[in-house]
Amino acid sequence: MLRVAGRSARALAALHIALEDARQATDRPLEAEILARIANLEMEGGDHTAAERHLVQAHDVAEETESPYPLALASVWLAMLAWEREEPSALERLSESVEVARSAGHYRAEAVARSLLARCRAFAGDDESALAESDRAMRILERHGAELFDRLVIAGSRALVLARVGRTEEAAALGADLDERVDRPVPPIADESLASSRRDYARRLLDGVRTEDGPIFPRFER
Repeated sequence: MLRVAGRSARALAALHIALEDARQATDRPLEAEILARIANLEMEGGDHTAAERHLVQAHDVAEETESPYPLALASVWLAMLAWEREEPSALERLSESVEVARSAGHYRAEAVARSLLARCRAFAGDDESALAESDRAMRILERHGAELFDRLVIAGSRALVLARVGRTEEAAALGADLDERVDRPVPPIADESLASSRRDYARRLLDGVRTEDGPIFPRFER
């Protein structure tokens, strides 16, 4: 919430405090999850070097402690980092991260990973695979739900894939629903400043999802 409100530095500071608390409590699964979340903020701040370092640490701790939830987060975000960097391994890493998230039962991470994988396949000209992956992501979304920002990535990527194969009416309907969700959140947010910041972040995210240029996630100033 601090990130969305434009207070990314405070969000990172809070996570580092939580990381020290987890280490002092020797709660290693929690340590792995916090490391991954620190890395996610660093990715959005454009610090890919620090993000990769923390994600590798999170992945290692999660593997050592056999903690599937943080392992799924670290795997998906490492794959996302490779995708944002346009690394040759991105497609393979996204495919692997889908399986890690699926095995962990981390439905939201799996759906996001499948959506990014669908984008990769679409941009590579493999429309059939792109449709299949985005359809699986949407089925997960419909079954388990998702918070707004993940929904924008999942459904927005589905709309992009549909538009590419000429299914423009379906794509437009999905897009209209997402616009409505951005402009009129449910439940409504009483704090107008927070509501405005959240709406701005969501709009920038949706605008990024709708383009074929990456990265699709908004950047913030640290």
